[in-house]
Amino acid sequence: MNLLLASLWPALALSAALGLVLASFGGAGRGLPSAGWPVKALAVGTLLAGIALAWLRLVPGAAGLWLDLAVLLAAAYGAGVILGSLLRRLVRGPREEERPDDDDAPRGVTPA
Repeated sequence: MNLLLASLWPALALSAALGLVLASFGGAGRGLPSAGWPVKALAVGTLLAGIALAWLRLVPGAAGLWLDLAVLLAAAYGAGVILGSLLRRLVRGPREEERPDDDDAPRGVTPA
């Protein structure tokens, strides 16, 4: 695994940068729903299953190498997506559907 990290760090950095850019500039867009919890749970479960297979070395040979590489790239991309989403939320604020309505504002205070 250390050899993979040492030799493939440019691919891992590019994967993380791609996730960061796509999440921070793309996002779900205005009026488009993001992935629901079943899709997110399936993605996390698949990644955890891949990590378990790679950690336990249940897949031998070249297929195991490809599995290790896929798990590393997916984890780097996922970390980039999470960081990009957090940065987008910090810069742009919450989505419109997450903002409080005018009825929720206290009396005498105008919402921003």
